[in-house]
Amino acid sequence: KVALPYVARIASNKANVTHCLAFMTVLLGQSLHYRIAPELFELTALKATMDKICTNYSIQASRVCIEKINSAKKSLDDGCNLNVVLDNLTSSILEVRYRCRL
Repeated sequence: KVALPYVARIASNKANVTHCLAFMTVLLGQSLHYRIAPELFELTALKATMDKICTNYSIQASRVCIEKINSAKKSLDDGCNLNVVLDNLTSSILEVRYRCRL
């Protein structure tokens, strides 16, 4: 229920959906670096955001979410409906987050 307004905002800006998905992938990838090898962390300006991501997503959840986002990008490239892809991605991410709780 909290994620739905964000999904609507992403869907309303169709031209930048792939950029948003790419940024989500970067954030989750950087969260892995932040936890595993902090010296490799490059987004120092987003340290507070990274702490929130690390609090909510385990290492395994981050890895699986990156796979889900890449799958969503492929679906969009294949011509699937944007709203369906975003809805599926959101539910997949929430499911992964629940199953891979810290």
